[in-house]
Amino acid sequence: MRKTLLTLFAALLAAGSASAQKDFAQNGNFESWTEGLPTAWEQTGITNVTVSEVAEGRSGKAVAVPVSIYNNNPANARLGQKFTLAPGTYTLTFYAKASALPAKAVPGYTGEKDGKADTRSIKYGTTVELSDTEWKAVSQEITVETDGVYYMIVRNDKTSAGAIYVDDFSLVGVEGGTVTPEPQPEQPTGSVIYEKALTDNAEGWTLEQGKLPEGLSYVWAQDSRYGLKATAYNSSTKTRYATEEAWAISPEIKLTDKNVLIFEHAQKFAADPTQELTLWMREGVNGTERQQLIIPVYPDGQSWNFVSSGAIDLSAYAGKTVQFGFKYTSTESVAATWEIKNFKIVSSPTSVSNLTLDQRAERMYDLSGRRVSADTKGIVIVDGKKLLVR
Repeated sequence: MRKTLLTLFAALLAAGSASAQKDFAQNGNFESWTEGLPTAWEQTGITNVTVSEVAEGRSGKAVAVPVSIYNNNPANARLGQKFTLAPGTYTLTFYAKASALPAKAVPGYTGEKDGKADTRSIKYGTTVELSDTEWKAVSQEITVETDGVYYMIVRNDKTSAGAIYVDDFSLVGVEGGTVTPEPQPEQPTGSVIYEKALTDNAEGWTLEQGKLPEGLSYVWAQDSRYGLKATAYNSSTKTRYATEEAWAISPEIKLTDKNVLIFEHAQKFAADPTQELTLWMREGVNGTERQQLIIPVYPDGQSWNFVSSGAIDLSAYAGKTVQFGFKYTSTESVAATWEIKNFKIVSSPTSVSNLTLDQRAERMYDLSGRRVSADTKGIVIVDGKKLLVR
């Protein structure tokens, strides 16, 4: 009986440990590409080569990291992803294969300096000699002692004869290691009037593509990970297109009293998101002309991290039946990518909680994931929750 209980306890402990681990990497399978780069991967300051998409990877697509040449000599080629990490232990893993032999892959990580990856202070793991017939695991255990921004790196060693193929990248937090959560929508205290994740499906929503230029089959689409996604960039031809009247329109929603709207969004490559990526509302399908609603918070455009829109006050439209429309516009020189999910309307006097800071608030971050001091005012993230400090 005692042995049975110990065995059961060990199994439960193992299950708990497994569930506590989480892969924090974005687009680690390299299935999503934007502007000629795998989505969520960095080029400025960390990638010194032009990477390309490989149709057949270890599991789906992969990325090819070619040999780098600097001053006519071979140089290490790097591809990286940015994370905001809390103290803890992490395991970086990716799989690699050679396009030509010899070939070597190296994992690594570094901190941030002057808003960019500190390429002079990269800490590399063990070099792995690759095969051109099978995928090999490349791994490194990383200990983070202070919270901050870190870049996880994939390196094609300068001694390689050609490109290396990389797939199935992951960053798993273990031994208490955590990643600062992506900003979440504010948690209202009132009842939910309407809620749609948009990552499940686009049921009830209408995607109007406008007049599509030749070479572009759609602007708006629904994605199981990113929600509603709009772009007028064709990654296959590396072409930007001018678009107008491309809308993602909500179903009709009956508002009550003191309603607020909240959603999450991410964007990159916009010149002015407040003009190119906008939100509008009209009364019913055949109602008055659309009125623009100001989005309080836009993503900074430097990463693919989702941020909360902030609370959009709808109290002026109490009792009315309305529709909301996200409008995307682009030109032949500027074509952003906009992603929207977790659309919610609630009945509440405020969309965020008021916070009186005490000594328990040991870590506080702004909407971009940067550490801020305890006297910061406005919307902050504390213990994974978004709060309003007055």
